[in-house]
This record gives sequence, structure tokens and C-alpha cells, in this order.
Amino acid sequence: MFQMGVGRAAVYSAVSLLVLLNPVVAEAEGQSEPSYVDRRLEMEKEVEGNSFAILPHKPNYILPLTYNSHPNQKPWTGFGAGATPVKKAEIKFQVSIKVLLTHGLFMEGDGLYAGYTQKSFWQAYSKEISSPFRDNNFNPEIFYRMKLNEEVLGLNTRLLTLGFEHESNGRAEPLSRSWNRIYGVVVAEKSALTLGLKAWYRIPEKASEDNNPDIAHYLGYSELYAYYKYDSHLLGIMFRPAFSGGFRSGLQLDWSFPLFKNLQGYVQYYNGYGESLIDYNHHVNRIGVGIMLNNWL
Repeated sequence: MFQMGVGRAAVYSAVSLLVLLNPVVAEAEGQSEPSYVDRRLEMEKEVEGNSFAILPHKPNYILPLTYNSHPNQKPWTGFGAGATPVKKAEIKFQVSIKVLLTHGLFMEGDGLYAGYTQKSFWQAYSKEISSPFRDNNFNPEIFYRMKLNEEVLGLNTRLLTLGFEHESNGRAEPLSRSWNRIYGVVVAEKSALTLGLKAWYRIPEKASEDNNPDIAHYLGYSELYAYYKYDSHLLGIMFRPAFSGGFRSGLQLDWSFPLFKNLQGYVQYYNGYGESLIDYNHHVNRIGVGIMLNNWL
């Protein structure tokens, strides 16, 4: 039997940390809808003064059923019982939070934050091998965020973020994966469209300590996010290009929609490389359905 994680208890503790955040939609007739970014910032401002406040960071969701047409079997060769230990169906979820450390460093509305994101892949339907976690990606970070209000190429730039992040799967060799990055993110808006561009520089490691030296060949150096709000639905796309020894990319499509008072239905499709650290160099084709508690903005 192969060991893939920390056990079933992790999913229950992770879900308990999820923080609800629902966008407020302007309903005044004849009034243009307020900025999506402004609404998010106003919500955060209301609770940031509380010393115990924990805020959503990246999307928080759980997909009880995902289907990957081509799961990566290679890392588990020799670990599992049977020819194909990794099943195509599994649970995927992400928990992402941040806390405000201090604000008003250089201007009104800026802030220094600490964040933590965990993305997990759970082989819950593999009862014959005790339903292990296939991979957990741990992503702590510290970042500075400031407001912008400049017109660039017809877009209104709203936020600039500069930060440092570590990402690893907490495994021992030969399954260990990790990297450290310095990054910047710019967020801009135009009507119902919100765009985000993230670019990074990987901090070099000693060759003897680097267990994934070619990770940039598959994950590249940037990601582009786009979200379009249509009525009460939010359509999203993430595209991550990589040009090194050939073209490789990661593409994620999102659709969230009202479900219950504090929950959104969520459909996610991923195609390409880099969905998880254990699969950074493996092409994934996955679709999943579930619920989302807050989106990227």
C-alpha cells in the first residue's frame, strides 16, 4: 500500500477553515454596477480592524467529484497494489486565507499580508488502498498590496501586489516537489471584465537540493486571469504559458453560479501542465463539479 497524505481528517479540518465571502450586486435601476474590486476591498476593510480576522485569499472550493482522463501513474510505480493505483475519479479542494499584518505603510489603503493556500487531491474513491491523499500542495506567502487608479490601454488598473511565496508538497524523496518565488500581480478592470496578470522569478536552489529543476519549463513565468460577471454568474479563465524546449501550458476554465444563500455552484475544467506539484510535468485533463465559497476577487 502506498502512502499519499495525512489521512481523512485533513479534509474535515481544511473545510472548517473556509471563509464565506459573497459579492454584493448593485440593484439600483439606471445605476452602473460598482467596481467588483471595490466591493471586495470594502468587504475586507469592514473586518480587517478585528485582530482575529481571517480573510479569503485565493478561491475556496471543494469539488466532491472530479474526473481526470489521464491520471499520472508514474510517481506511484512500485508503491501501489495493482497495475493502476491512481483512479480517474477523486476529490479536489482548495483552502486559501490571509491576514492583515499592518497597513498604511506608504499610503492609505495599502497593507502587508500573510497568506496560506492548500490545494489537495484526495483518492477518496480508492477504498481498496484506504482512500489516501494523492498530493497536498502547501503555499505560504507574504505580500504587500497597494491600490491603483490609473488608466492603461483602456483598462483601469486597481491593485498591485508584490510578494514572496513558497510552495511544496511536504513529501520525502523521490516524491518531494518544491520551489520559492518572488512575484508581482497587477489587477485591472473594464466594465464587467476583471483581469489579473501574475509574473514571477524563481529563486535558484543548489543543484543537489533541487528536486524539480525543470519546473519552469512546464509552469513558465506568468499567469493571466480573466473574470467576466454576467448577471449572477461569474465566468473565469486562467492561462499559464511556458516556452522552453517546446510550448507547454496550463488552462483552467471556471463557472460559478448562485446555489444557496451562502454557496455558489462551481464547475472547473483544467487542461495542461502544473495543476499540482506532483503532476507539474504531466499533462492533465480534468473536469470537476462542486461548490465555491469565494472567488479570486
